[in-house]
Amino acid sequence: MYGNLTNYLENKILDHFLGTATYEKPSTYVGLFSVAPTDSDFGKELTGNGYCRKKATFNIADNGATSNASNIDFDEMPAVTTVAVAIFDSVIEGNMLLFGNLIEEKETDEGDTLQISKGDLDISID
Repeated sequence: MYGNLTNYLENKILDHFLGTATYEKPSTYVGLFSVAPTDSDFGKELTGNGYCRKKATFNIADNGATSNASNIDFDEMPAVTTVAVAIFDSVIEGNMLLFGNLIEEKETDEGDTLQISKGDLDISID
């Protein structure tokens, strides 16, 4: 994901660094989408079967980039084509922080596991 911070996160970062408000470190959960989100549209997050957002940890950023520190396993997937991923601050509802399209769409059958391997969820800001 490159530079796709949501308006919510952009405002929080600006306020924090300019001293107008404090932004506490959020928890990070990864969600998957069948319709990609944009700045103006939430897209369509997956639902059904046993799908839910997954807690994720990330490596310390270097040169404006980071990646996931361990595998992220989405078990009990619905039958769907996944086209995008987003980072949220909550496992249910909450705020979307950033988003991006997958390089390659992933098709799953009901009950499959979709894995984002360690180091494969790349996030950068330029």
